Amino acid sequence: MADTRKPFLSFASDIDDTAIEAMARSKGVPALTRPDNPSVRERVSPIDQTAGSQDDCGVSDLETGLTPRSRMSYVKACLPDYALLELKTRAARERVSVNHILMKALTLAGIPIRPEDMIEDGRRLRGKSISHLHST
Repeated sequence: MADTRKPFLSFASDIDDTAIEAMARSKGVPALTRPDNPSVRERVSPIDQTAGSQDDCGVSDLETGLTPRSRMSYVKACLPDYALLELKTRAARERVSVNHILMKALTLAGIPIRPEDMIEDGRRLRGKSISHLHST
């Protein structure tokens, strides 16, 4: 075996970055640049840390661009296996989220939930055509 090996390439960049950028522009390669306007996160005021816990699931309307909803929080519940199975089956059959079914049940139990908070999140409709909903 030969003991001669090629030397490692230097880590020092002897190529001018501006020349590479100019060549990339001439070939139409997209550039990663920061936008001039501030991002949505910079425009949104920080959440008051004393107002809620880590379990808060509310997202600012500016971040999502969705219909304004109240601040939402997670709740932990203990259900029998058969009840959870029925809940998930019904959600799949109705093509809504489990959260939506629970909020409908709370409304029927007399707990007021505003209409803007009852908007279905559409998780079951992503990537599927809506036309098949009316065929069942």
